[in-house]
Amino acid sequence: MQQPQSFAPTNAYSESLTVRSYEVTRAGYPQPGSMLRYLEYLVTRASAASGYTNAWYVEQGSAWLVREMSLSLGWLPPMDSEIMMATWVAEFRRVQAFREYAIWHQSSGRLVARARARWAYVQRHTGQPLRVPDDMIALFSAPQSAMRLGGVPIATPSEAIWQGEHTIVAREYESDVHQHINNCVYGDWLYDGVAAALRTTGHSISELRPRFLTLEYLRQVRPGDQVRIQTSLHRDGSRRLHAHQTLRDAEGGEVIVRGRTQYLVGERWLRGPS
Repeated sequence: MQQPQSFAPTNAYSESLTVRSYEVTRAGYPQPGSMLRYLEYLVTRASAASGYTNAWYVEQGSAWLVREMSLSLGWLPPMDSEIMMATWVAEFRRVQAFREYAIWHQSSGRLVARARARWAYVQRHTGQPLRVPDDMIALFSAPQSAMRLGGVPIATPSEAIWQGEHTIVAREYESDVHQHINNCVYGDWLYDGVAAALRTTGHSISELRPRFLTLEYLRQVRPGDQVRIQTSLHRDGSRRLHAHQTLRDAEGGEVIVRGRTQYLVGERWLRGPS
């Protein structure tokens, strides 16, 4: 068993959390969108603990927006599991930062998730890039920061076994303080896209276990916007399934998010649809 302290450097910010009943799907564990929410909650807490609260960002007219996220999933915790979460900045650039995350089960030390995100520092109302303040770089940078998440092994897709699309309308309750749809919601939409695809084949998404997820955020969505979710499913051997997905503006066709997910298939999938 890997020791919990090896998951994060000593300068990482950490908090514990109990997996709540409303975060667990019928598969018995949180889906990737819930994991993204854990990470977002953790990074806001880490920032506030160092004096960079939401009020500070409002006063400065600035914000951090996620541009890319890679998430690697291990043991998936059931309801009431006590987990420990840690985050740290691995690298600063002129207008962005690369942040690392780790989540593990407190009692067993089993790794739940590792993630890496690219965040952009922007003007709060226009989204234009801003230079990261020098004092922020000095505070968060440390010599033990450079633990890196390995590349997510999403293979070049084989011929699709299913492909299609459906359209949704962004809801008011899915928006956040930045007046656009929260980045974690896109994880929900992609998950729902895979679930919809599987239903047409006689399968359920509860037959799959998510292992890797990559997201690339290209533009914002606001409540009331119509979004087209395009999904294609691809086999990777007998035990893996890849979902390649694109979210587009339903009217103009502009790409909003690109997502790639790898799933392990369970015995029910191997037995065929019921």
